[in-house]
Amino acid sequence: DVRDDVHSLGHAVRTAVTRTRRANGEAEALRLVEEMNESGSAFRVRWVWLDAPVGDPHYPKAPPEELRRAKATRELVRHEWAPGGEERLVTYFFIEPAQGRVGALEISESLAKEQQFERTSLLGTAVALVVTGVVCGLILLALGYWFVGNPIRKLVAMVRQIGAGDLTARLKLDQRDEIADLAAETNLMAEKLQTA
Repeated sequence: DVRDDVHSLGHAVRTAVTRTRRANGEAEALRLVEEMNESGSAFRVRWVWLDAPVGDPHYPKAPPEELRRAKATRELVRHEWAPGGEERLVTYFFIEPAQGRVGALEISESLAKEQQFERTSLLGTAVALVVTGVVCGLILLALGYWFVGNPIRKLVAMVRQIGAGDLTARLKLDQRDEIADLAAETNLMAEKLQTA
């Protein structure tokens, strides 16, 4: 989304700067670029020259060789880290002025909001997964107690009664599984023992 926004903005700014340069000259085009940064926009726009010496205010952040290679596509997109670790998306839109000196518009935008959104999304997903896991675990424990633990306790109590000599103990479980089969076989064993 950020790249699409910068792409749209870059084409609009390139068109405005090119028209201003043709109508009013290069100095006016450079002033227009400077005014764009005064608007308080999240984007920073800068005019750079591919042949500017190091230290010049119009020296590009990207290596000039990389810019020269990308000149044919008329656009270069890079991720750069500003001092303090802030990641920025920097896009260069090439403009070739009349006297042959190659310049470009350098448009950069901070990716801090996107990174914060990513961290928040990951944290939210992690919390949701943990909560879902805990809830599922509690449901499984409750179901295990209800369908396995409780019937096994009743079966153990019945076997203890039989072991203590009470052969009249019987257990009827309202379920159809292996535990109910075991209860039925234990009831049958108790009946045979009582008959014997």
